[in-house]
Amino acid sequence: MPKAIFYYQTFFTDNDEFISIKPVLYNNSPITHIHLSAIHFGFNSDLTPYIHLNNRPPYDAYFDKVWEDLKLAKQKGVKIIAMIGGAGGGYESLFKQFDVFYDILKQFLKNTTIIDGIDLDIEEPCDIENIKKLIQNIVNDFGKNYIISTAPIASSLLYNIPGMGGFCYKDLINSNEGKYIDYINCQAYSSFSKDTLDNIVKNGYRQEQIVMGLIAGEPYKDELEKMFSSYGEQFGGVFVWEYYNTLPIRMDQIYTISL
Repeated sequence: MPKAIFYYQTFFTDNDEFISIKPVLYNNSPITHIHLSAIHFGFNSDLTPYIHLNNRPPYDAYFDKVWEDLKLAKQKGVKIIAMIGGAGGGYESLFKQFDVFYDILKQFLKNTTIIDGIDLDIEEPCDIENIKKLIQNIVNDFGKNYIISTAPIASSLLYNIPGMGGFCYKDLINSNEGKYIDYINCQAYSSFSKDTLDNIVKNGYRQEQIVMGLIAGEPYKDELEKMFSSYGEQFGGVFVWEYYNTLPIRMDQIYTISL
């Protein structure tokens, strides 16, 4: 079944107006997953380690309305995924003191029971062995059904060369730990097309595992129709970065092609 995903990182406008996701949480909404962004790690001024959701502790009252909306989404059957990393980084700190930061991450995920999995958006150099260790730890602590996704740029899937993470994604996917990766959010920004997906599949990736991504505002309908027409129920789906930038257009209008 194709996935319909949006990333949710901007929670308030410049005027401090809350950006609610309730408008797309109606019954039978096509939305299948929400990727909450972004988890980072670091040290406070007193050198104590922290976990942040964007720039604040995830338990901060600032996020109360966010968690309220996400609980509603969970009740509607939407999968809630916590994204780690992105353009803001986070993996350097995580792997610098892995035992310390992983324990903080584990406690956060265990305490936040509405979260169904993690998204590894690796946009900084990482040792592939560290990524494998992180995946294995997640599986050991949360089980094989805990969702794990990744979010490479399209070129990392089109060509078997190191991407932004400094490693080859084919090596990760084909590893023992790679079998636990449920889907791959392909950042096909400016290259969202059936041709891109076709070539990724030709490079050995499973079509149902590839979720094609675009930035809100990019043209998509013609190419999405082509992908869905060609791959049908074996089409992995589509994601949008990010919910905030789809406004005032209703987010679900992205998914009008029988998803």
